[in-house]
Amino acid sequence: TDDRQLGRYDDFQFYPVADIPSDSDLTSLSADVSGTVWAANSTELFEVRGASNQSSGVDVDIRRYSGFDDIGRIFIDREETLWLSSGSRLVRFLGSRFQHYKLQTGPDPETIWGVTEDAVGRFWFATQERVLIRNQDESLTLLGEEHGVPEEAVRDILTGPDDLIWAGF
Repeated sequence: TDDRQLGRYDDFQFYPVADIPSDSDLTSLSADVSGTVWAANSTELFEVRGASNQSSGVDVDIRRYSGFDDIGRIFIDREETLWLSSGSRLVRFLGSRFQHYKLQTGPDPETIWGVTEDAVGRFWFATQERVLIRNQDESLTLLGEEHGVPEEAVRDILTGPDDLIWAGF
């Protein structure tokens, strides 16, 4: 197995902080307020504790979670809950277990490419053909061509400055 590296940028240089025990490329990263860095490849999630305080891999604790199918994005919401998109599922990490949600708006489930949260706590999903909003009452609002979304995959979505929602088509 060839390890992958997690590196931190400081003084115009990337420094290796942790060797991730995986032979697959890391495709998504996120960090929570405690300094834990989360890294994922398509089938595994890694919890990296101590990386924010280290200049090398010494004393970095790495925990591996496996059994996922096609992890897309890692997302940490305003309540510091870790979420990840995995194919047509949204997965919530509950500290010791995972809770799976299927995002389905019709006969076929939606493929989730990206997730963001706005200032009022609504989740926005970039999917294969549209943007979905999960409202606070857990109902879904679908935004498609009639809302200016092109008839193609929405690859990512984010909440930017002034709480503007940005999407990449």
